[in-house]
Amino acid sequence: MGRSQESRPFLPIREELEFESEEQLSIRNSFNSCLLNQRTKRRVAFVLTAAAFVAILSGLLYYYFSRKVKEYEQILLEENQHMKVTIKAGVIRGKFEGDAVVFKGIPYAKPPVDNLRWKAPVSCDENVNKCWNGTLDASEFGSWCAQQDVLHTPDPTKVIGSEDCLFINVWTPKHRSTGILLPVLVYIHGGFLMYSSGDWNGLHPQPEMVSEMNIVGVSFNYRLNAFGFLALKSLAEASPSKSTGNYGFMDQILALKWVRANIHKFGGDPKSVTLIGQSSGGTSELALLASPSAAGLFHRAIVMSASAVYNKSWEDAANDNKIFIKNCDCVRNSSAAERDCLYQLTTEKLEAAIPWDVYPFWRMSDSMDLPQKNLFDGAVAVVDNVVVPKPPLLAMVEGEANDVPLIIGTTGQEINIKPVMDFSNSTWEDYSTYVKQKLAPFIGKNVSMVLALYNKSELSKEPLSPQFSYSSMASDIRLSCPNDVFASKASQGFKSPVYRYVVTSAPSSPINVFGYPATFAFHMWDLITLFGFPPAFHYTPSSRDQSFLKDLRREFGKFINNEFNQEDAPWKKFPKSTALFTDSGVKVLDSNGYHIEECAFWLNNGFFSYGWIN
Repeated sequence: MGRSQESRPFLPIREELEFESEEQLSIRNSFNSCLLNQRTKRRVAFVLTAAAFVAILSGLLYYYFSRKVKEYEQILLEENQHMKVTIKAGVIRGKFEGDAVVFKGIPYAKPPVDNLRWKAPVSCDENVNKCWNGTLDASEFGSWCAQQDVLHTPDPTKVIGSEDCLFINVWTPKHRSTGILLPVLVYIHGGFLMYSSGDWNGLHPQPEMVSEMNIVGVSFNYRLNAFGFLALKSLAEASPSKSTGNYGFMDQILALKWVRANIHKFGGDPKSVTLIGQSSGGTSELALLASPSAAGLFHRAIVMSASAVYNKSWEDAANDNKIFIKNCDCVRNSSAAERDCLYQLTTEKLEAAIPWDVYPFWRMSDSMDLPQKNLFDGAVAVVDNVVVPKPPLLAMVEGEANDVPLIIGTTGQEINIKPVMDFSNSTWEDYSTYVKQKLAPFIGKNVSMVLALYNKSELSKEPLSPQFSYSSMASDIRLSCPNDVFASKASQGFKSPVYRYVVTSAPSSPINVFGYPATFAFHMWDLITLFGFPPAFHYTPSSRDQSFLKDLRREFGKFINNEFNQEDAPWKKFPKSTALFTDSGVKVLDSNGYHIEECAFWLNNGFFSYGWIN
């Protein structure tokens, strides 16, 4: 059966197929040409758009990164400008530490060695007395001044440091306004004028401190012990001034002259220099206050736990120091021969000859105890008639001292840093027996009155204990009450204001500085706090300790910036008020003051002479 036409496949004849292909081809060609043109236009438009986008993006990226490069270059330029400083003596390169630029170990004098031993220091300059060539790398502290290693060994032959030691250090904030000079704080280190340095254990201006307080900090080394304070007749005879001793104070004065000449290059204001010294650093400030050679070199002073008893003549000291000549094996028939012998001795031989703890020469050990009658510490610093023409307190009263605003401070239990007696496991009877034994030769039966004075409720929150009462009593005799006399004399002789403070705030946990776990407001506690609890002391401050730090920096900062306002501030001039730095903030006592009754007793009974010396 045949299939229908609808079911058969459509097969065009050849002629028909050829005719339709040509027509369709023409249409297709026309259509494809149009389509191609449209696609080409779209591609061109896309390419142009992409090119424009890339051009714009490239421009934006170039603009952004070129600005960043310029900013970075500017930062580098500013940093390099801060890192490199040119002074008269040469070029110095410092380094960044935290928020500060630090310059360490800058020589401020020629090495005081050979024929410059026991002579006035010679400043560095760019010509004859050049101290370095090229650019000085000021990234490390310089050598300490020669000293016995008394903090680590009793062996007098163990010597650390060098005679080539006159270096100065500067801390300046990294971020400071161009053209604005900052107040300068110059730290003078302590150590009985016998040991330590301007960088010992981190006790110096810190990067975070200068940044927070917006100041420029300075510390320096000065000659110590026999190299800095040896008074001898043979040395005096060869001196142009016919005097001797106090070479360390000459170093300090030259360091301050260096600050006056150069500190503006580090962003500091040479017309706004505040001294801060603790212990014998504070004693140094007394010498500088009394020294005509230091006039105009500083404008304020914060004196912490200084030795107010300063009246030894160089002649008396030279007589005492004959033991030194004997220890050196330099006893000769003439002064010239004696000098020749001394100049030939090594550093180690000279250090070993120091009468460190031999009565009555430079004795130190009993200063952390109640006094023994007729036993006085030997003087290191002297009244030499040149650098220090007269005793500092006398110079103040007679109007011959450098009249600048003062803050004078002490701590409540100074001797707790390393007391001779430890009553922590003793009874009140043990304590009373010891006090009577020590003080009866001075005051007889009045010892009972003294025991009662120190058995009453304290201004601090420390619970009464034999150790606390003993520490308070000995500290009043040795430091607190003599510093009241210092503040009183300065107030009488100065037109500038004098302020007084006492620290009763104690560390939150024991802190070991010299081999004893101090728990009260000990000698150096305010200094350690001010400098931010340096890591070398292995002490973790509590929030209470941090509050004490803030109180110190706030009050000292106002003083450094000359912002104390007598009318508005509760802390007024001494003797109208005394500021107490307590565990709960700063409290101000009126003219009745701190331990007024106790100090009146000690001073009225002749104990002023038993205050700390050096």
